[in-house]
Amino acid sequence: MTGAPEGVGRGEIIAAARCAPSRVVAVTAAAGYGKTTLLRRWATFDHRTVVVASLAASDDDPDALVATLADAFAVADGTTAPRRPTLRGLVAAISARPRPFVLLVDDLQVLRSDEAHDVVRLIAARIPSGSQLVTASRRAQPHLPRLRAEHEALELDECHLAVDGTIARAILARAGLDVEPEAAARLARDCEGWAAGVALAAAVAKASPDGGLDVAGDDRFVADYFASEVLGPLDADQREFLLRTAILDRLGGELCDAVLDRTDSTARLRELEDANRFVMPTGRGRAWYRHHRLFREFLLAELRREDPEHVERLHTRAATWHEARGEQEAAIEHLLSTSRHERTAALVDAAAPAAWERGESAVVQRWLTTLGELQLASHPRLAVVQGWVAALTGDPGTAQRWLSFLESTADPTSSLEADRALLRSAMAPDGPDRALRDARYALTHVDPWSFRRVRAIALCGEAHLMLGQVDEALPCLEEAAREATRAGHYYIAVGALALLGWIAMDRGDWRAGGEHVRAAVRATEESGLPGHPATVLTLAASARLHLRVGDRAAALHELGEAMESRHVSTSARPLLAVKGRLAVAKLLWATGDHGGARELLRELHDLARERPDLGVLGAELAEFVAMLDGGDRDDGVTAPLTPAELRVLPYLQTHLTIAQIGERLFVSRNTANSEIASIYRKLGVSTRGAAVARATVLGLLGQ
Repeated sequence: MTGAPEGVGRGEIIAAARCAPSRVVAVTAAAGYGKTTLLRRWATFDHRTVVVASLAASDDDPDALVATLADAFAVADGTTAPRRPTLRGLVAAISARPRPFVLLVDDLQVLRSDEAHDVVRLIAARIPSGSQLVTASRRAQPHLPRLRAEHEALELDECHLAVDGTIARAILARAGLDVEPEAAARLARDCEGWAAGVALAAAVAKASPDGGLDVAGDDRFVADYFASEVLGPLDADQREFLLRTAILDRLGGELCDAVLDRTDSTARLRELEDANRFVMPTGRGRAWYRHHRLFREFLLAELRREDPEHVERLHTRAATWHEARGEQEAAIEHLLSTSRHERTAALVDAAAPAAWERGESAVVQRWLTTLGELQLASHPRLAVVQGWVAALTGDPGTAQRWLSFLESTADPTSSLEADRALLRSAMAPDGPDRALRDARYALTHVDPWSFRRVRAIALCGEAHLMLGQVDEALPCLEEAAREATRAGHYYIAVGALALLGWIAMDRGDWRAGGEHVRAAVRATEESGLPGHPATVLTLAASARLHLRVGDRAAALHELGEAMESRHVSTSARPLLAVKGRLAVAKLLWATGDHGGARELLRELHDLARERPDLGVLGAELAEFVAMLDGGDRDDGVTAPLTPAELRVLPYLQTHLTIAQIGERLFVSRNTANSEIASIYRKLGVSTRGAAVARATVLGLLGQ
C-alpha cells in the first residue's frame, strides 16, 4: 500500500498506543493513509511477541478466520497450528498465554458477516492484561462500540495518520524529489494529510515536463488510484451516489435527496462514512459531510465525462433547495455552473450588496466575472453592483464606464434611478453640489430598511464636507457610522468613522477623534476587508494620533502602510482619495519625508485633473502647496515634536504669555521658552502665528 516511508513519523503514534491502558487499538482510515505501514513498523518496534495476520476475502467465515488467526499465533511461536482449531480453543489459548503479545490484524474490512465479527468481538474481550489487539480497517469496526463505552479501545483515524510536511518531504525524497520544506508542507495540506496522495503527486511530478508538485484529483495517477481502490469495489448505486453528489461542497441527507431525487441519502452517507470512502463528517454530529478535496475533483471529472448533461440538472436542483431556505449565496454558486443566466443574475442582484458589505468582495467579483459583461449589460441592477465593485476596488475607468452605461439605460423605475444616483454621488464626476443632490434624491427613494439608505446618508455627509459644510456633515456621518456598524455594513462604517475622526481632530477634540479612529480600525479588522478607499485616511488619522503623543515609530509604520494601500483610493471615490493623500502628505512632511510628500502631491494634482471640482478640498490642497513652495528648504520639519512640545503647542493658539503657559503646564518659564523655541526650529518658522499656521496645515493642531 502506498503510504509513508517505513519508520517515518509513526514511532510516536506507536509508542503512545503501546503505553495506553487500552487492550484494543483500532486503526480506521481510508485507503492510502498508511495503515499497513503503521502495522509493519509496529511489528519491528514492539518488544512483546508479535503476531501478524493479514486477512483476505476468504476469511469472511468464522471457521476460516479462526484458522488464519491460529496459524498466525503458531508462526509467532514457531509451532504448528492445530489441524482443525476451534474458536473456544483459540480463545482459551489466547487467554492463557504466559507472555504478553500484540496481535496485529490488517485489512479487517474484508469481514462482512456478523459471524466473523463475532469472532473478533470474543477475542477482543479475552485479550489478557499487558497484551493488545491492533486492528486496521478501511471500514468502521463493529467490535468497537462496546469497547469504546468501557474505555477499553484506543482509536486512530485519518487525523492521527495524516502526514505533515516532514513526512511528505520524506515520501518525496524516497521518490527521488528534493523539495523545500515549505513546498512539502503545502503539498501535505493540499492532500489533506493523505499519504498516498503525496506519493502519487510525486509520480505526477516526475512524469510531467515542468515537474510541478501541484496535485489534482483528475491527475492520471490519482484518478487511477481512486477508480481502482475506492470506486472499483462499489456497486452501481453506490458509485452513482458518489458521482452525483460531487457537485455539492457539503453533503446532507435532505439536500442529497433533493438533488438525486431519492429518499435514503442519510443512510447512504452513513454507509459511506463507515466504509471510509473519502466521505467525512463535518462537525460533531453526522448531519453534514464532505468529500475529500482530491476525491471530489476526481468524481466531478468522472461525472462530466460520463454524463455531462446531467450536471446542470443536479446544480439546478441544488440551487432550488438552497434558495428555498434563504441561502442565496449557496444557490448562486450552483447556478453559476448552469446556463440559467436570468435566474442567476436575479439572485446575484439580491445577494451581492449584502455580501459586499460583509467584506466578501472577492466572492462578488467572481460572481460578476463568471456572469460576464453581456449579462451585466442585460441586467442594469447588476451593472450598478459592478460599478460599485470597481469604485471600491480602485478602478475608476471601469466604474465610469458602468456609470455611463446606467445613465444611458432607459429605465423609469425609481429604485434603479436611486441606485444610479448613489453611484454618481460617490464618484462625484460633476462636483459636490450634484453629489449632494444625488445623495438626497437617493435618500428619499430607497427603502427605509435598506442598506442603501445608510449609504445615502453617508454620501450626504461626504458631499457636505466637500462643500465645506462641516456642521451639516456631522449628523449625517454620525448616523451612517452608527447604523452601518450596527448592521455590519463595514464599507460604509469605515469611511464614515475615518471622516468623523479627522473632523474631531481638526476641531481640537482629540479624545473623540481617537475614539472614531479606533472604531474605524476595529471595523476594518473585524470585517477582514482586503482594501478600502478610506484605508489611507484611517491610517493617516491613526498616525496623526501617534505623532501627537510623540510615538514616531508607530506613526511612521502606519504612514508606510498608508502609502502601500493607496492604490485602491482613486478618483472613483474622490473625497476619500484626495483627503487621504493630503493627510498623509502633510504628516510625511511633518516627519521630514519631503520626498514622499512631493510624490503624493503629484498624485493629488492628477486627481484634481480627473475631478476638477473638489469643493473646499481644492483650497486645502492649494494651501498645502503654498506652504511647500514657501518652506521647502533644509531647515523645514526634520524631526517630530516631542510629547512636551506637543503639550505646549496648543497654548500657542491662545493669548497666554510664555510665563503663563509655563504655569499651566507646571514648568518654569525657561523650560516653556526652550520648548517653544524648539517648536519654531522644527517647524521652520520664527513667530508664534507662523508656528500655529504651519502646525494647523500639517494636522498637528485643530483649527
